[in-house]
Amino acid sequence: MSYIHDDHAAAIGDLIAFDGDLIEVDGQKMKAHIERGEITQDASEFGIDNREESLNATIVNNGFIPSFSAPVKYRGNHYRIETVTPSGERVITLSLIHD
Repeated sequence: MSYIHDDHAAAIGDLIAFDGDLIEVDGQKMKAHIERGEITQDASEFGIDNREESLNATIVNNGFIPSFSAPVKYRGNHYRIETVTPSGERVITLSLIHD
């Protein structure tokens, strides 16, 4: 049996402990490593119509797999889950879009 997945989860857990932010997914508060993506703005002659911000939130999965309809809150803003990408057995990366 290989312990590579446990080592990977421990390394991500250390990263989250060192540089993690609080995020709420489907009512459950957890710490995650947040990577900010690009912020796009569509404008018209009347001003800014749409602002989209993308985030990647990496969490250590302890039996919790969020659904795509799960509400996500980060720093008071609401996001929706665009993709759920497993990375090994216990690490998940959520791609989030500002709602």
